[in-house]
Amino acid sequence: MHRPAHRGVWPLILLALSVFLAGCDGFVSVRGVVRNPQGEPVVGAKVHVANQYRWHTESDANGCFSAGGMISPLPLKEPLRVVAPGYKKASAKVRTGGTRNHVIVTLVPSDSQGASRIQILTPKDDKDLG
Repeated sequence: MHRPAHRGVWPLILLALSVFLAGCDGFVSVRGVVRNPQGEPVVGAKVHVANQYRWHTESDANGCFSAGGMISPLPLKEPLRVVAPGYKKASAKVRTGGTRNHVIVTLVPSDSQGASRIQILTPKDDKDLG
């Protein structure tokens, strides 16, 4: 009895698909600094990354922070939110998929008319984090 050739292909397709999907975990990484409008560090700002703000950290004595982790491979961008007492919150979308996002967060006082902002740097602008 002769088997159809396509029956032997399915196990290979399933194997290839499982290997592909196993390697498709998403990743989000954000490194940056939180400053006030005068360029001074904002210490203890809470930094939340990804939907449901899954990863969080606080800015250190220099205003620096680093956060991230594994996420669903489907979204191309995830939310970043930064809050600190006495300041207006800042939010933006950062790239996923292994991209290491570098940002400068400028928080303005709650009583000011301006808005806080997050500047997402290009690789050549990373020197601005220093």
